[in-house]
Amino acid sequence: MGRKKILEIPRPLDWLVVVNVLTFLGIILATLYKGKKRTTTSLVLSMGLVFAALLYLPGMIWFDNQTMDSFFAGG
Repeated sequence: MGRKKILEIPRPLDWLVVVNVLTFLGIILATLYKGKKRTTTSLVLSMGLVFAALLYLPGMIWFDNQTMDSFFAGG
């Protein structure tokens, strides 16, 4: 069996991903707020985007233990 390769982005780029996701989320929510109609579909899609952004945050927690880091980062 081969060894599992772990691909990680550097920590500063991790924060850049968070900034980009929050910017995208802000643009989407501002567009939905200014829109005339509020539908169930737009609510479900925007909440899905919010929760997808929240799922990324536990992977940013820094652990010295590789097992704990892999557990929270999903690797």
